Amino acid sequence: MNAPLDLRLPKQEFDRWVSRQRERFEWKDGRVVQMNNVTRGHAYIVSDVAFALRSRLDASWRVVTGDFGVEGTGFVRYPDVLVEPSTADLSSRRAGAPTVIFEVLSPSTVRTDIIEKREEYDSLPSVATYVVLSQDEPIVWVWQRSVETGRLPAKPEEISGAEGSLALPALGVTLPLADINQSLGPR
Repeated sequence: MNAPLDLRLPKQEFDRWVSRQRERFEWKDGRVVQMNNVTRGHAYIVSDVAFALRSRLDASWRVVTGDFGVEGTGFVRYPDVLVEPSTADLSSRRAGAPTVIFEVLSPSTVRTDIIEKREEYDSLPSVATYVVLSQDEPIVWVWQRSVETGRLPAKPEEISGAEGSLALPALGVTLPLADINQSLGPR
């Protein structure tokens, strides 16, 4: 579960503090939040997504997993997978222009992933698509930034079933759900 600690730090101090920690933490409006330990299913889905993206994208994109931050005015998050332009500063600890962000849903992170993070990622103009994936079945919830409003919609499009596919127009690729849920396999 993402659990708030009784620890409040300015963002700059959080950066120094978090670099010395063994556990994983995020920062939200001045407070430190411990990230949950993930299940094997969660880890497998992250690997499937990263592999599916890497095998389809050209050298103009980079796929980054887990330990790389996304920063906004009131938050520092570490998405499960993000895609950014390959021109990003290699010495940076944060994504400068994340284009697509993926989070794998855990029972304890439903509210955070579906509501809070969607609002946070909407505040970053470079984010064209936000995707939340189930770790239990081939279902994804997708928010594509609207050309008309310039915003991520309040409600996601739901795509389900192994025969479904996830179009990522900002990257020019489509991911079959069967490819990003290979780890689920027959049950």
